[in-house]
Amino acid sequence: MSSWSTGLDIAYRALQAQQQAIDVVNHNIANANTPGYSRQVADLGATPPSAVIGLSGRAGQMGTGVAVIDLRRSRSSFIDYQVRSESHLLGQWEVLRDGLKQVEVMFNEPSDAGLNSLMSTFWQAWQDLTNAPQDAGARRALVEQSDSLAMAFNSKYSQLTSIQQDLDRQIRVGSDKVNQLAEQVASLNVKIAQAERVGQRANDLRDQRDLVMDELSHLIRVTYYETSDGVLNVFMGSRALVFKERAQSLTTNISSGFASVVWADDGSAASISNGDLYGLQQARDVHVPSFINDLNSIASQIITRVNTLHTAGYGLDNSTGLNFFDGSDARDMAINPLLKTTPEQVAAAGSINSPGDNSVAVSISGLQRALTMSGGTADFGRFFASTMSRLGVDSQRSDMMATNQKLLVDHLTRQRDSVSGVSLDEETIHLIEYQRAYQAAARVVNVVDEMLDRLINGMGLVGR
Repeated sequence: MSSWSTGLDIAYRALQAQQQAIDVVNHNIANANTPGYSRQVADLGATPPSAVIGLSGRAGQMGTGVAVIDLRRSRSSFIDYQVRSESHLLGQWEVLRDGLKQVEVMFNEPSDAGLNSLMSTFWQAWQDLTNAPQDAGARRALVEQSDSLAMAFNSKYSQLTSIQQDLDRQIRVGSDKVNQLAEQVASLNVKIAQAERVGQRANDLRDQRDLVMDELSHLIRVTYYETSDGVLNVFMGSRALVFKERAQSLTTNISSGFASVVWADDGSAASISNGDLYGLQQARDVHVPSFINDLNSIASQIITRVNTLHTAGYGLDNSTGLNFFDGSDARDMAINPLLKTTPEQVAAAGSINSPGDNSVAVSISGLQRALTMSGGTADFGRFFASTMSRLGVDSQRSDMMATNQKLLVDHLTRQRDSVSGVSLDEETIHLIEYQRAYQAAARVVNVVDEMLDRLINGMGLVGR
């Protein structure tokens, strides 16, 4: 037979269990808006029964109450893996989109202040000179327009290289950020292993580590697996970025003026595919250089072809052999400073003592449709339009890919939130359930107390 203390023991366990469940609900509600927090659940279960002998003499079992048998967090490792697998692609396309947007803003095409408009004005100035080769105003206008064009090429080149340098700085910062996140994962590995080794649930620490892994997966593509003791090992390619409590470091090695990401311990190249860092590398090393090359190709062709014709011509003062442009490409293109002070030395004529001769000016103005580009002869306007079209297509593609990838990541994130997120309505319902159970257990204590009071204080009073 069970003793009178059994009822108190059962009620006490019930009070403890319901109080712990209420504390878990309170913790969920408090962290409803905490980034990375996973809803926690107190699993209640019956405590081991005790053997008793019934009135029939047969042995039986009597329940001993309830206890919190597990404090788990609601989390799907499969959805986490999906979110992280798609996040590094999102990071790659977002970074590439932003870099190409900067290039688009820099070129500012089509516009009256764009390079295409300045080029048209430059060719028109040569055309105007063919109509009035002796006119001083036409010569000054040509020199001014040519100077503006050269400065525009210089400016575009400088802006493109500045974009490259900014992308390079972001790669350095991203490399340092990877190191910081890896150190955090390693540190949390230690804390989680220590807690779970003694039978505790390190739910909040795991949430912190998952949040760090989400951020890391946006920066670079990583693979990972969890060991039986709760440690997460993280890999970049075939090398471990985090192994147990130790994190490997990345650093940057300067080559060709730009940073390349390498392993700090031996200087070998780090395997970077997808993610922010990969997108930055693609923008810095592939996309922006392609537009710099096109810009240099255009400027170089103009410098070479114009100078070739100009040096063979004659100015109003019969000067000859002068280059119209200095420099070799967009980086250092400049009009000959002598022509700024003495525009009469602009060689429009094809022969000496021929002030009305415009043959050289005609030939130079015709270069607009006969510039050699990429191994063939093409109209400058078409070549430049092709470059701008490629920029538009690349930018639109990266924008579309980033948008589509974000929709996918947002969808997966909503799926994860449906599993891990805190619903205040559900938690309120659970709070009421546990509160009522607690009140009922407290009532059991009162009932047992009244029984004991009757038993102790009422015995021996019968018949008095």
